[in-house]
Amino acid sequence: AFQSELKRVIALGSDRSRSADTKNKSLTATYTLESDYQQTIKIMNARGIKAPKDLTARYAGTQTDQELDSADKANNFDAKYEEIYTEKLTKYKAKLSEVYPSLKPTEQAIVKKQSDNAKVLLGEATDTP
Repeated sequence: AFQSELKRVIALGSDRSRSADTKNKSLTATYTLESDYQQTIKIMNARGIKAPKDLTARYAGTQTDQELDSADKANNFDAKYEEIYTEKLTKYKAKLSEVYPSLKPTEQAIVKKQSDNAKVLLGEATDTP
């Protein structure tokens, strides 16, 4: 659920930001997160878990939308978006760490890659050999 909402919010940057850097960052994150989301769906399917079709709508963060709308009206969308982008990706990375120990080794490898992707999107170093 969190991953669906993260994808939705991150995609807003490519649609509404004014800065080319922010748009590019958002597009890169959108494609990366979509790929990661597909991997999560595969894990869920392998475990016999079906994601509800309305998953994204069910967990849509209206507060985030309101904050971005207000920032847009105040001509401050990019700065607010960057703040939310960092906050949401950091929470996503933490959630991946929470579930990691409960996964099978093959699933752990997928989640490790997703965590590394989040670190790259945040500009952090990954601990790959």
